[in-house]
Order: sequence, then structure tokens, then C-alpha cells
Amino acid sequence: MEWSRFDLPGTGKCVEVLAPESVAARARRNPFLSSNMKLLTTAEAAAFLHKPAGTLRYWRAVGAGPCYVKMGKTVLYEEAELVDFVKSNTVVPSVRTEAREEATRVAL
Repeated sequence: MEWSRFDLPGTGKCVEVLAPESVAARARRNPFLSSNMKLLTTAEAAAFLHKPAGTLRYWRAVGAGPCYVKMGKTVLYEEAELVDFVKSNTVVPSVRTEAREEATRVAL
């Protein structure tokens, strides 16, 4: 199976689309067996992010949060996507904050 990922501009969402293939081609290739991706359940992803599982369910309902894979009723999160989500939400202190911390260190 061939998956293509598209980021939706301005929404922070991404969509994965399955490209059409023959039945024989799908039988020969399985992206979940041939790649090194680690898939986590909602509970595991919630523990990884230090958030309640309900928060991830809410994020899915409102179209926020990390990208996920849905196979039937099963929702899975790729560990690399969770890492990317955390990195994209990293806050870098402002110059003013750094100057204040430096002044505090000098005063001590």
C-alpha cells in the first residue's frame, strides 16, 4: 500500500491518503510490517504526553492535537508523530526572560 501524507495549510492538521493499488500489490506490501513505525494506543499516547486519554479524544473531536491513524474503530498514534507534536509545541523563552534569569544568576 502506498500512503501519501498531506498537511492542510493553516489548520495544523494532516491527512493520509491511500493510493489505489491492485489487490496483488497490496498483498505484497504492508507499510505496518515493512517500516519501523511504533504505533501506540490512545492510553499509551496519553501516558507519553502526560495528558488524560480524554484530552486526546477531545483533540480528535475538535481537529486539534497530534496526527493519528484510524483503522476501523481503532485509533493509533505513531510515536514519531507524538515527538513531532511535542517539538512543535516547545516554547522558547523570550530575550527578556533570559535577561531576567541571567540577572538573577549574577545577583546570587
